[in-house]
Amino acid sequence: MMAASVTAIKGISAPMFHRWGAFVYRFRRPVAILAIILAVASMTLASRTADVLSSGGWLDATSESTTVADRLDAEFGAVAARNRLFRSSIH
Repeated sequence: MMAASVTAIKGISAPMFHRWGAFVYRFRRPVAILAIILAVASMTLASRTADVLSSGGWLDATSESTTVADRLDAEFGAVAARNRLFRSSIH
C-alpha cells in the first residue's frame, strides 16, 4: 500500500521546498540542460571580466587617502602592494 502524503498524515502543510523539488524531479532533464547552458554562458562572461576589472580596486582620485598614498609613493618609492598596519590598544 502506498503511503499517504505528509499533509494527509500529519495535518500540516508540505515542507517548504517540496513543490520545488517535485518540479525539478519531474523535469530533471530540461533542468539539467538549462543548468549546463547557464554554466557555459557564465564561463564565457566570466572570461571577459579580467579585461574590465583591475586588481587594485576602486580608489577615489580626490580623496585624502589617495593623495597621501600618491605622495608616499613619490617620496619613498612606489610599492606594488600597499600594506596597512592597524594598531590597537587596550584601555
